[in-house]
Amino acid sequence: MPLCSRATFVLIGSGLQGSIGPVLGSAYTPGLTVSPDIVVRRTRRLPIKGEVLVKAGETVGPDQVVARATLPGVLQTIKLAERLGVDPKDAPGQFQLPMGSQVTQGQTVAETKGFLGFFKSTVESEYTGTLESISDVTGNVLVREPGIPVDVDAYVQGRVADVIPSEGIIVETRCAMIQGIFGVGGERRGRIRVAVSSPENPLTAADIKDTDK
Repeated sequence: MPLCSRATFVLIGSGLQGSIGPVLGSAYTPGLTVSPDIVVRRTRRLPIKGEVLVKAGETVGPDQVVARATLPGVLQTIKLAERLGVDPKDAPGQFQLPMGSQVTQGQTVAETKGFLGFFKSTVESEYTGTLESISDVTGNVLVREPGIPVDVDAYVQGRVADVIPSEGIIVETRCAMIQGIFGVGGERRGRIRVAVSSPENPLTAADIKDTDK
């Protein structure tokens, strides 16, 4: 049976049932859930609108990506007029690429005509991304860097109880649950292993295996 928790715990004892019995029940603040058998629902939601990759009723694993979105990339500025040494209103006429096209770092994006073909000034893009706009007031070009992918996983093994269109899912699982007061380090997942043969046995460094890390 999966273990659902909001904090990370090491369970020591002869079995899960015994580990979350009277000892743990008396060790935690009243009101926190400690149960060997409970149905839990968790909402898994994207920070922005995106795509839900699973359907209601599907079985999902804890590491399975269930929703995906792309955060807008950082908007960067190329000071075109300043680098060409021209008035801002003349900068668009020196630009060589249409807005909306892709540009790579180091690619030439503008060039002055110079004098008799000599003394030309060129500008290379400092960024990789999409050309968004050019201003004849400031003489600046805006480049949108590639978007940042955001994946949301199921977090627990269970069934998709409901789908939130374009946002995420509600996953339901039947599990044992120990609700902690607080958690450190973000979401974690893994397998529970009984480290010692009896609750009375102390846990030593020798009981921790490389596979536990």
